[in-house]
Amino acid sequence: MIITTKFDLNHWVYPIVRGGYDEFIPCDVCNGEGKVIISNKEFTCPACYGRKGRREYIEDRWNVSTDCAGIIGKIDAEKYGDEYPNTSRTIYMLSTTGVGTGTLWPEEVLFPTKEEAQAECDKRNSQNEKV
Repeated sequence: MIITTKFDLNHWVYPIVRGGYDEFIPCDVCNGEGKVIISNKEFTCPACYGRKGRREYIEDRWNVSTDCAGIIGKIDAEKYGDEYPNTSRTIYMLSTTGVGTGTLWPEEVLFPTKEEAQAECDKRNSQNEKV
């Protein structure tokens, strides 16, 4: 069996990852003040307990993972069993320091330039917005 891969050892690649960010949501009761005024007296907000709101993790954005960009250090090709006879995938381990990061990256999320990786992120994010 001949295995062809998109990248070879020692190629520099940029992975893309699906991730998110923290967003601060102000409290609805105190409007993000952390306190309420009742009969000219100030009290700690009973809804947020003075925290002024909450942090919410917003997921579902593709980004270029510049902290994981690196050099191909190991290539593995896998062929699945009889239940998926036409399915196979190639995975890569990146090593920027000569030691593998421990993360295995599927071929479809690795790109040879940062620009190509960003273009793919933009494409995937626009597809998610349409759904």
